Amino acid sequence: MAESVVKTNNNIAKVPYWWNSEIEAKRGHCIKARREFTRKRRKSEVTTEELIATHDAYITNKKDLRRLIHVAKKNAGKKELLRENLNNDIWGEAYRIVTKQMATTGSPCSLSDARKVQIARELFPERQDIWLREPIEDDIDPFSIAELEAEVQKLKNGKAPDPDNVPPEAIKELLTLRPDLLLSLLKNLLREHYLENRTIKVAKEELPMTTGVPQGSALGPLLWNIFYDGILRIHTPNVRAIGFADDLALVATATSDIALMDTVNKALAKADQWIEEHHLTLAPEKTEAVVLRRDRIRRKSTHGRKKITFIPDDGINKSYVRKILEYEFHKADIEVNLMTARGKDREHSRPWSSKTQAQSQAVIVKKGGRQYADLLKTVKKNIDLGKIGVKVRNIRETARGDLLLNVEGGGEKADSLKKEIAAQLKDVGVSISTVHISDIDPTVTEEEIEEAIYEATQVDRAAPVKVLNMRPTRDGNRIATVRLSNHMAEVLSNRGKLMIRWVACRVR
Repeated sequence: MAESVVKTNNNIAKVPYWWNSEIEAKRGHCIKARREFTRKRRKSEVTTEELIATHDAYITNKKDLRRLIHVAKKNAGKKELLRENLNNDIWGEAYRIVTKQMATTGSPCSLSDARKVQIARELFPERQDIWLREPIEDDIDPFSIAELEAEVQKLKNGKAPDPDNVPPEAIKELLTLRPDLLLSLLKNLLREHYLENRTIKVAKEELPMTTGVPQGSALGPLLWNIFYDGILRIHTPNVRAIGFADDLALVATATSDIALMDTVNKALAKADQWIEEHHLTLAPEKTEAVVLRRDRIRRKSTHGRKKITFIPDDGINKSYVRKILEYEFHKADIEVNLMTARGKDREHSRPWSSKTQAQSQAVIVKKGGRQYADLLKTVKKNIDLGKIGVKVRNIRETARGDLLLNVEGGGEKADSLKKEIAAQLKDVGVSISTVHISDIDPTVTEEEIEEAIYEATQVDRAAPVKVLNMRPTRDGNRIATVRLSNHMAEVLSNRGKLMIRWVACRVR
């Protein structure tokens, strides 16, 4: 006979700290009275007097239960109450009481007062006033009573006073009694006292501060930004200056280590000259240089437990690799098999530089008022593709009715066909409609690509540039197809490279 299994309930509610037998009994009476009242309310034969009596009994039991719970909580003590609050809010009243009773470990700063003063003097040196330009001696337009009254009305009563410890109520009272006195006081503040008597409190001393921005100053950061803006506008090719507070970062791009060092040194020389001319100091001990390189795809050749890593090149063959391995393994007899990325023998497959799919380039022949069929006949009749060594993958009509020829072989073949059509057909216009930009970083946006094209071609921003699509490649980068004007396409095709951020991207 099979035994029955009873499912146990582990979700048992915790008993409150104030719970006792008296509350439990009173709760039972309260539930019983509520059920009796509910049953009689549903019966039609019950009189009104009986229903009222039952309801009063339920209310009385409910009030007694609440009173017992209140007394039990009060008698349980603050310790149990804090324990319950701690479960609900760990950073509440219990946390505050415990941390207040903990013994302090002393001041977190172990420096002596003399050392603090020495550090403050080094950070805030005393300097004489330096005027890079002649100060303006023109009189400042004085404030008027109307302007003063309008500003004082904006002050709200009851707010905490500013560092001058003058409450808003006192300022309003002074304006009512002596407006001329308040007006003259404000006129002289900026001219006589704003930049005077500035001190910094260190330990028990007050040190004069003639440089730097005081803590809490509203005008100081703005004045510093205006003064420091000049160094950010120093132009150096392939260098961008980025400032944050008093820190300066120079981001330089180059195609080689030597070119990078030359570019950075020129930028540093200009920055150092500007800093010296404006009587600032540069901290060489806080200056760092970081070189960011683009990861290159490397292939690994393994033999035994050792690995030899080399960059694939068309000039690499079995004999070349064998010499390297024999030198590494002390002229041991080495058998070398060069394999492609798909596991095929390198000697019987295409070289490293070959592509799985031939490149193509679109050439558009403008219709110039002709019909598409007539234009196609004219091109086929006058252009000998075999003579110029060009292979056309397909021919189609564009949305505007122009003739589009998809040429295999990339930009050189397309340029050859374009020149031949322009030479044979004088009355038609020819243009390369799109360019393909490869080796693009995955984080680059379409706006950055368009901006780089404008900077490289030096063309007016009104010229149309449109990124048609961006798709990922096997090496983790992306390739973009861009539609742009004829002149811009020719400039990019002749350059062959386009700098996008710090990467020289290929253009075809």
